[in-house]
Amino acid sequence: MSKERAYRKRRRVSENQEIEDRLESLILRVGEKSTSSLESNLEGLASVLEADLATFRSKILRILTDCAIKMPEKCTIYTTLVGLLNAKNYNFGGEFVEYMVRNLKDSLKACKWDAARYSLRFLADLVNCHVISAGSLLQLLDNMVDAAKEDGVPQVRKDWYVFAVLSTLPWVGRELYEKKEQALEHLLVSIEVFLGKRSKKHHAALRVWALDTPHPQEEYLDCLWAQIRKLRQDNWAEKHIPRPYLAFDSILCEALQHNLPTILPPPHHDGYQYPMPHVVFRMFDYTDCPEGPILPGAHSVERFLIEEHLHQIIEMHHLERKDWACCYNSDACVEPVDRRGFVRRDERVLEPRNMIAMTDYTASSTVLSRQSTTMGVDLSASMVRRHLLRAGLVAHMPLRRLPLSRNHQCLRLQWVRECRHWHAEWQNVVFSDEFRFNLSYNDGHIHVKHYYDEHNLRACIVELHSGQTPSAMV
Repeated sequence: MSKERAYRKRRRVSENQEIEDRLESLILRVGEKSTSSLESNLEGLASVLEADLATFRSKILRILTDCAIKMPEKCTIYTTLVGLLNAKNYNFGGEFVEYMVRNLKDSLKACKWDAARYSLRFLADLVNCHVISAGSLLQLLDNMVDAAKEDGVPQVRKDWYVFAVLSTLPWVGRELYEKKEQALEHLLVSIEVFLGKRSKKHHAALRVWALDTPHPQEEYLDCLWAQIRKLRQDNWAEKHIPRPYLAFDSILCEALQHNLPTILPPPHHDGYQYPMPHVVFRMFDYTDCPEGPILPGAHSVERFLIEEHLHQIIEMHHLERKDWACCYNSDACVEPVDRRGFVRRDERVLEPRNMIAMTDYTASSTVLSRQSTTMGVDLSASMVRRHLLRAGLVAHMPLRRLPLSRNHQCLRLQWVRECRHWHAEWQNVVFSDEFRFNLSYNDGHIHVKHYYDEHNLRACIVELHSGQTPSAMV
């Protein structure tokens, strides 16, 4: 009898271990290339994890926390996953926020500066997923900027805290601008005052060349501040960070948010070692790369994001050359070759056409074929169309939506909740099915080229007003 009981116990442990390994594999591999779209994978994974929370809660919390720190390139994917779980289980969302806060505090005390910055970025992106309130995040950022105003501490400590705050704003700046504009401006003014008083005696010693020609050698905080100012001028709109949570906005906006506890930076100790300042040294700009995707300008935030991503790849895989090459090639543009290994001339020319099609989603095959003449090759519209279809860029009718502000969305949601119990009242509502031909502008009968899982991108959606315009009803 005891042998049978021991066998059942071993079998139960083995089954639990298999489930834990399966959950870990699912979480780690989410976002990789698959036949299904990222949105469907995230939705399915959130349902699987929710069903297993009762048994493997601590395991799931630990894996998600580790992924947030060790896989920063998939930050927005995991924040979307946490947002979906928070919408399904509010208590789990609160426990995860506590885990991340504890991780941030431990990283600051242990001088793990990269891990602390990735934790701060993850917490900031959770604001976009309606997991953390914008006000509590701004309080945390204010506390970190206040650490730069301390007296009797090394300047490298002050510099790091300001750098950590500035490097977080590309992810969450837009959300803070829409919800807490005045508080965000106060934060930026405090940073500007600090940078104006900051000593830069080290700049001359760290310069690679004595001259700033052909490319300037900027101090790293000054360069990042210029990039953030350019981002602010663009109303905090950037074009590099993937944001899968936009596809779940209707689900995430109904979730309850958590407030971050008061987090104060640990006091300075003589044994602390902070990252040293450096000079942003660039050998190339967009004029040196005439082919392929256009290299962002030196003061565009996209340039900072791309360079930081490459730095992460080199830092994490500098001892594994194959892993480094795999990660690098996944982001680089590789020239297509045929079966014999020769580069196909028409494919090499069509690759930039792909990039143009992904920049201007409404560009037709005829327009793209005309633009190919600027590259010295005449391509027919049918050849461009075949290549785009082979790459997965199919023409679709764009989704249509009203250009609603955040206030409009909240009012509509409130009205729907008030009318959800209507029965007889709907008899007094008239639904119209007429088709309107607009006389003042086009009807939006245009096609957009996108991959099958990108129909919710902003560039693939046409915003149309429903107000009175000159038109003819049929």
